[in-house]
Amino acid sequence: MKNKLFSLLIISLLFGSVACSEKEPNPCAALKPVSADFDLYDGNTKIDTFMLPATVTFKAKDSTAQSYEWSFPKGENTSDKRQFTLTFHNEMGLVPVQLILKNKPQTACFPKDDGIDTVQKSVYLLHWMEADRLPYIGTFVGSDEKNPNRKFEMHIKFFRTPDPEPTKNYRAGVRIFNLPEGCGSNDTTIFSLTPYVQMKTYKSFEFGYSTLHNGCAAGWGNGAINGDKIEISYGYLVWNTTKKDWDKVNRKFIGYRKK
Repeated sequence: MKNKLFSLLIISLLFGSVACSEKEPNPCAALKPVSADFDLYDGNTKIDTFMLPATVTFKAKDSTAQSYEWSFPKGENTSDKRQFTLTFHNEMGLVPVQLILKNKPQTACFPKDDGIDTVQKSVYLLHWMEADRLPYIGTFVGSDEKNPNRKFEMHIKFFRTPDPEPTKNYRAGVRIFNLPEGCGSNDTTIFSLTPYVQMKTYKSFEFGYSTLHNGCAAGWGNGAINGDKIEISYGYLVWNTTKKDWDKVNRKFIGYRKK
């Protein structure tokens, strides 16, 4: 009799524990209050600082809203789309943008939810005279992809003063030095013979052809930075004495910001 009672007690405890573990699902677990949060994109890159002229994509995070209302301080640019693109030419510095998003209120789960949320963020539009704030300005230590064991330094510098010769005309711009290695590395000034950098976006750039001293002829290419890592695909010319012509050489520099 004791064994029978003990068995019944075990069965009762087992079934009781199963019953307790099977709780009713929380209907509010997968829901969130209405949120007007949004992101800014430069192409496919999420970012909040752009190089003028700048094409900025605005995208609300909520894809299920009933309405989107975008507005800017001057009121000339508005949109009712979840995602849209604007190109800025003349604005500089911080440009605020506001989004008012409306959706069906979830009052059963969030009693204070009125279905409306407003958020304001700012886009920073960088003028070329502020190029010293670009993330790829600086000195980087790395190597050509085809020769990873040979390390050297590459410099990208911004100039906006007559340095170092004040008697020359005022000049400003971004220049790239020591790419390829040995070219333009001894005279890192705005007046040295080295390629100008064309600022494409906040994190990417291009540079065009320039004839350099010390027997170097370079260079064209494009690059981008991600954190402290920079990658530059570029080409340059090497004189071929046999052909009595220039050979085109293609390289890729991979480096990290010098600490």
